[in-house]
Amino acid sequence: MRSLTWKGVVFMSLNLHFWFLSGWQPTKGVPVPHGVMASMLLARRLACSFQHSFRLLVPGSRHISQAAAKVDVEFDYDGPLMKTEVPGPRSRNAEAVHFFCNYEESRGNYLVDVDGNRMLDLYSQISSVPIGYSHPALLKLIQQPQNATTFVNRPALGILPPENFVDKLQESLLSVAPKGMSQLITMACGSCSNENAFKTIFMWYRSKERGQTGFSQEELETCMINQAPGCPDYSILSFMGAFHGRTMGCLATTHSKAIHKIDIPSFDWPIAPFPRLSYPLEEFEKENQQEEARCLEEVEDLIVKYRKKKKTVAGIIVEPIQSEGGDNHASDDFFRKLRDIARKHGCAFLVDEVQTGGGCTGKFWAHEHWGLDDPADVMTFSKKMMTGGFFHKEEFRPNAPYRIFNTWLGDPSKNLLLAEVINVIKREDLLNNAAHAGKALLTGLLDLQVLLPCPALPQPHPPWLPRACRTTLELFSMVLLVQQFGTGYAVSSLRGFAHAVSSAGNASPSLHPIPTPVPELLVLIFLILRHGLAMLAKLVLNSWPQAILPPQPPKVLGSTCWPWLSYLSIYLSIYLSF
Repeated sequence: MRSLTWKGVVFMSLNLHFWFLSGWQPTKGVPVPHGVMASMLLARRLACSFQHSFRLLVPGSRHISQAAAKVDVEFDYDGPLMKTEVPGPRSRNAEAVHFFCNYEESRGNYLVDVDGNRMLDLYSQISSVPIGYSHPALLKLIQQPQNATTFVNRPALGILPPENFVDKLQESLLSVAPKGMSQLITMACGSCSNENAFKTIFMWYRSKERGQTGFSQEELETCMINQAPGCPDYSILSFMGAFHGRTMGCLATTHSKAIHKIDIPSFDWPIAPFPRLSYPLEEFEKENQQEEARCLEEVEDLIVKYRKKKKTVAGIIVEPIQSEGGDNHASDDFFRKLRDIARKHGCAFLVDEVQTGGGCTGKFWAHEHWGLDDPADVMTFSKKMMTGGFFHKEEFRPNAPYRIFNTWLGDPSKNLLLAEVINVIKREDLLNNAAHAGKALLTGLLDLQVLLPCPALPQPHPPWLPRACRTTLELFSMVLLVQQFGTGYAVSSLRGFAHAVSSAGNASPSLHPIPTPVPELLVLIFLILRHGLAMLAKLVLNSWPQAILPPQPPKVLGSTCWPWLSYLSIYLSIYLSF
């Protein structure tokens, strides 16, 4: 884990339907079980260790960086408050709804449900809340009389934009435009952003083939009956484990959960393997280089194969971090080489920043960490950006009106809110705040790794266990027993603090905090982590004896099991900590 970067730590994206309560205290007169007492002693050691490490990283002030402006946290609660189990009696629903929320009472990092439970929110509305609930700056903005018409009237922006629309775009989206992409098209959500980005890429590619001539009569006629040459048989290359949306084109590039795709017709588009790295990284450097090289070679092979099939790959789409697909990461070098492959074969390079954009990795756009010599061609965004859309290079600009179009093309009121969100991020120096928080979290987790050694596992390891499972933290990342039966045990044993997560992906807890943690909150992470992690260690070892580890992964693991101690370990541990 030593070679992990803080950008992945602070991103914290994920997956597991699970409500976890922590902060258990012994009842007077009731004997404390040996395992619980051990966890309490571990807690004290961990707290002291983390506080020492934290002081090394954080200046002596209330906020993470002395250079940062004061973070406005007065509107936030001082901690969680649980009144019922979650979901409570007023929230229970057998289908997708987790619980009903009281947004009038939700503030800052805390989400309140209709039963009055106040939870530290690590889900952030599927990673879409940029600076917390009911931020004072945003409340003030909507109360200003001059903004009333923007919120009341929603124009068809493609044909009847408001007078100040361009100025507002300059203040909001264009002020954070990624390097090399000066063009912008706004949308409403992540799926429609990717869907229209695909269309833009197809138009660009066909325009290259056609040259400077206009549409032929044959093209105009055949496109009306969904046939070539008017509808060329192009494709978009995506990666296994990716999630790019649920509309028809996006769904063809989404490969994270079967329930998203079952029964839906799709396209014959190439799917490349995404690297499955071994951890700790410093111990598997050679193997990981070989794994990334294998995946890149497969990308090139697929491009050639589909060209021969007359299904030319017009573009490659990739996420900086596969979030919904299981928190999968690759090195910066992998992405640089992928960009080179796209350029070599004349494919557009599309980066999907719907989940990673908005500052949650310590840079406004996660792909800025890659150090690309040649910027991406297209980049999509949504979620924390309050609106959807995509940036692109000049050469991808459609050559005629109405080619990329819908009724609203976004919402001016969201641009107004986004401009203020960006002001808050800059004024409170939240990007540096997120970077420092990530470093502090990683340091604390490394201390935790030393304090929680993994019990000896039988040799040889079953094939589904990682090659290097040497810490309890890593074992948790693999078995994830809490997904099936750990929840009830944990909830009944641990009381006092709470948080909200959800089943966003398929291999780790869903975790999307806003990028505004202050030192007190970071200390809270590890103070609460101590008991939850120790209790789950006991659960794992008692429920799954080492002597009878099965040759195949138990059903609780699903169909795949990732061999990592790293980001998944980090996400799970941070998840448990709250």
